[in-house]
Amino acid sequence: MLNTIVIAQGAPEGSFLVQILPFVLIFGVFWLLVIRPQQKQVQKHQAILNSLKKDDKVITSSGILGTIEKVDGQVIDLRIARDTKIKVLLSNVKGLQDQLLIAGDAEIEDKSSSDKKNSKTKSDDSDKAADDSSDDSGKW
Repeated sequence: MLNTIVIAQGAPEGSFLVQILPFVLIFGVFWLLVIRPQQKQVQKHQAILNSLKKDDKVITSSGILGTIEKVDGQVIDLRIARDTKIKVLLSNVKGLQDQLLIAGDAEIEDKSSSDKKNSKTKSDDSDKAADDSSDDSGKW
């Protein structure tokens, strides 16, 4: 009879803190890996936008390259050719040309160096395969 009472009671429930702790830990990791870096990136972009002035060379989010002629609140006049000016919202400016183009060049160089390594490895593998196939031809 004592056994049936113990079985009927089941396992004791954990405290509220023990139940909520995994959710708090998951949120903490999410905060450190996703939210915080994104906030820093947004603050950096906002600082760049606030520091824009005449004759700065910028890239818009649509990929238009130009030079700032005038900053008027949230709208800038952007010179994209000798006699061509357009009005662009300040929020559509992606960043300064110097910073973005240098970062893009570094990515291209990294990609091309890894492609060269991959092509060299592939050519070495194909040479080995050709050697192996010539050795196997006498066995068949």
